[in-house]
Amino acid sequence: QLVNSQRFETSDYVCVFLEEGLDPFAPYLNKVRLESQDGTTGFTLASVARSPTHCMNVSGSWSVESNYASDVNCDKEIALIF
Repeated sequence: QLVNSQRFETSDYVCVFLEEGLDPFAPYLNKVRLESQDGTTGFTLASVARSPTHCMNVSGSWSVESNYASDVNCDKEIALIF
């Protein structure tokens, strides 16, 4: 499980691609955040997936966090690329 694992990935970019049919406005996508290790920056999966390139320029170390991990629906695939 990647959510709340305290695992940090170092990258210049993070990208989120959703399986066809998964609405980027699905409420649970706003409950999962990509957080910088220093805690100064964060993005929701929804905001990255809705961006024109599906990617954000994010130099540094990042983790996947959520206070609502049990709300995440795994019926459709979400590709998270660091």
